[in-house]
Amino acid sequence: MTIASVSFTIRSSSEYSKIRSHKATLGAFRDGATRLQTSRHSLRSTPRRVITNALEPDNLDILVAGGGGVAMDVCKELKNMGAWVTMMQRTDSRIKSIQGMLALTHIGDAMDMESVEAAWKNMDDCKIVVSTLGGSPADPAVDSLGNINLINAAINNGVERFVLVTSIGTGDSKDAPPPQVYDVLKPVLVEKEKAEAHLKANADKMEFVIIRPGGLKTEPATNKGVLTEDTSICGAIHREDVAKLVCKACFSDAAKNKTLSAVDSEQLYGKPDFEVFVFDETSGDSTSHGAAVCVSGQVSRYPRFETACQANNGSKQQVYWNVDHDLFKICMQTTTLLMSTGIPKQRKQALGLS
Repeated sequence: MTIASVSFTIRSSSEYSKIRSHKATLGAFRDGATRLQTSRHSLRSTPRRVITNALEPDNLDILVAGGGGVAMDVCKELKNMGAWVTMMQRTDSRIKSIQGMLALTHIGDAMDMESVEAAWKNMDDCKIVVSTLGGSPADPAVDSLGNINLINAAINNGVERFVLVTSIGTGDSKDAPPPQVYDVLKPVLVEKEKAEAHLKANADKMEFVIIRPGGLKTEPATNKGVLTEDTSICGAIHREDVAKLVCKACFSDAAKNKTLSAVDSEQLYGKPDFEVFVFDETSGDSTSHGAAVCVSGQVSRYPRFETACQANNGSKQQVYWNVDHDLFKICMQTTTLLMSTGIPKQRKQALGLS
């Protein structure tokens, strides 16, 4: 069961201490709910589904480094999956948007190793780092040095998996985009290749996933985004769809140490035949989950409440344990302090709590 989190902008060590205390309280509620449910289910013959993946999003600390665009969409997806997300930003221009997603913010410059290392002071035990860092053809240094600094800091701080978002045209996918496109982006792609190579060279210290999107579009998700190991594929993809694929890759055993191109299956360059990469069933899926938990007037949707009022049908939805109606009511009553300010009336009625 996931308990919702709240958002702070960290301004002092005392404020961060409060965050730690609050997070510990949320963890206690979660653990208590888990024990209660375990005792209830021990009386039943129906086995619970067991997830074997070592990393699960619930209450996990994740660092997302990047500007707007894909990084913001990744943050939103991960929060919907129940993770504690810290976003590393070079300026404070997006703090309000990040707070609106109930995430934390670290102001730091990826080009400054000391500034990057400081991000870990505000996290309990970060297990995953996602980087969408990138520059421009005129100034591409962050594509290499910025990402390399982040990779090194992740290794130094015991991160288990690093998901690096680069671009089709990087490394052995150089021939995938049209020549004129590659020529324009070459300064950036050459630097991205250095970051990819550094990440691969440290695979004995930290798992990695490299995702190379095609041409990015800022439009609503089509849900047609796919990954492939085929380095000849090129096409367009929407930023929201990239974010969904990135978040699945964070928790997929099948994606471990893979380099994957990301395209929209209906927006390909040419008409190639290629094999689509298939995630294992434990991969995160933050879509189409309907139960809500609300703190401070903010409604967050979490996958693990999916079965609160309906039986699990064994579909693609990620189910770690089944939360039956009575147990959900007990948990809601137990966490009244956390949930007293905004569960919509229709949601209360649906759960039988009104």
